[in-house]
Amino acid sequence: MNIKKILSLVLCALIPVCILCGCEDDGDIAMEDLPYGSTMRQLKDTPITICVDGRFITDEEMRMVADYFYAVQTRDVELFKKTQNPDYVSYLEKNSDQNLEDFLTNISMEDENALGENFEYSYIEAVGCGGRNSDSQINDIIELMNTIYEENGREKSFDDTIKDEKFLTLSLTANSEGKTYNHDDLIIYVFTCEDGIYIFD
Repeated sequence: MNIKKILSLVLCALIPVCILCGCEDDGDIAMEDLPYGSTMRQLKDTPITICVDGRFITDEEMRMVADYFYAVQTRDVELFKKTQNPDYVSYLEKNSDQNLEDFLTNISMEDENALGENFEYSYIEAVGCGGRNSDSQINDIIELMNTIYEENGREKSFDDTIKDEKFLTLSLTANSEGKTYNHDDLIIYVFTCEDGIYIFD
């Protein structure tokens, strides 16, 4: 285990304790006013261990993120499919000569080329989080999905089905061939909708 991961694990354990115990009566700060990263905790009931500030990101969202990267690692098409919006998948397949399995293989091969064969993600830390006002890419995704929904004759626009949307800045740790690699500042987009949680990379 490398020093960066050890420090992250320690911080996940210590930060909540410092917050709960380190304030005097006249200096209390409301939990909702603390910045992202002030109350980090670990989720271990996932294929990949996760460290996250649960005030900003739900457990269900982070489990979907873990499933996404585990599906990429193992090239599990069915698991990957659960992380993707079905209308978006149909759009990709319709506008290319590839199916979902091909897309997954391409994503996995990109990571394999960077990390080596038989790589395994061992740890994901969500180091940052923001909404559509902080990243214009979110609006671009919504605009594309609205067009797809309209072309598919959906009663609602994609935007109307959204309960919450956010981008996550991730720090990933991966192991391959006895070596440990870190991938920092990786941004993904998480949309929690009426019919599911979807990952856009």
